[in-house]
Amino acid sequence: MLSTPEDAQRHSAHLRAAIEVILSKHFGSEVIDELFQRYAAKIFEFSKKPAFTRIEKLENLFMFVKKNAVSN
Repeated sequence: MLSTPEDAQRHSAHLRAAIEVILSKHFGSEVIDELFQRYAAKIFEFSKKPAFTRIEKLENLFMFVKKNAVSN
């Protein structure tokens, strides 16, 4: 399923197409590129673990993001 970094990038691009607008409105558009680059790297890293083989559909994975508080 995710045997190469390119496969992970492709999956990340599909997810990005679906939720970029929502995330941009919440976190700001300046973080989106890095967020999905990190996601692709993490999903590729995770794909090498035994737990990954138990996931029937990649859509069953979730991405959790947290907005850092900015203090003035």
